[in-house]
Amino acid sequence: MNRRISLLFPILLGGAAAFVRADQTDDAIVAAMKLSTATGYSWTATINQNSHPLEIHGKTSTDGYSLLTFVGYSAGGGAATANSGTGGGVNTVFLGDNKYVVESHGNWVTPSDVSSLPAQSAAGNRTAAGPSGSTGTRGRRSRGVTGGAGSSGQRRQSGGEEPDPSAAKVTPKLPAAVNLPHEELAIVAANYTEMHVEDAVVSGKLTEWGADLLLLPPGWTQAPPDKAAGTFRLWIKDGTVIKYELKLTAETGPGGTSIKGGLSETITVELTDIGTTRVDVPAAAKLKLGV
Repeated sequence: MNRRISLLFPILLGGAAAFVRADQTDDAIVAAMKLSTATGYSWTATINQNSHPLEIHGKTSTDGYSLLTFVGYSAGGGAATANSGTGGGVNTVFLGDNKYVVESHGNWVTPSDVSSLPAQSAAGNRTAAGPSGSTGTRGRRSRGVTGGAGSSGQRRQSGGEEPDPSAAKVTPKLPAAVNLPHEELAIVAANYTEMHVEDAVVSGKLTEWGADLLLLPPGWTQAPPDKAAGTFRLWIKDGTVIKYELKLTAETGPGGTSIKGGLSETITVELTDIGTTRVDVPAAAKLKLGV
């Protein structure tokens, strides 16, 4: 073989491999962004933050509505006993990522509806690392239970009579904001430092900024966690992400909140019925949302 050709051959092979890797990375980014254009999708998220688990079932549509069921919260503000399915949890309707109403005793209520009730912690209620500095399980992408209702209490009746327990209005403490799956995938696609493709699984590392965005809710005003880091894995089928996993760590919580051993969170999301999911929002919930 001509010496010049023999020297050029491995260079061409290396260049071809680089093009293949670039194409695979581009395909992975397109797959991650594809969810943003779907008319609707269903998802189940399991979150484990510092050994505290939570599960969320959701349906999201491009018109801005999301129906979420937080499994792990009860309608009375305490921890639910259900481990799977949508029973035993709290139903919510989100409009965007931070405006929501909660189904409570057959009615749709906003956090402000119960803001005048006296605060009373419910046994087993898990709260998150919020501005107050408390720690515990955060609702998926909750990034702190900062503005949700969560107080349980009773109004005193006129004349100073003891309150009627059956008349108590209770709304569980829930995240004040959420990052939806298509938003998280967009963050991953725009904020990675490494990306590797093997068969139908894409894995890589996030930038510190990307990890910050995934650990904080939309509109969060406190400082991000210290030294945040993260990795991701995406499972792709027919050019679409059907499952992803995020592993996030930080030395402190948002706002510099001290957490023994640091913050550690694993989020696993499974996506189904992409493009065929319908989100039927109850008229009463829309009315309460001011729509």
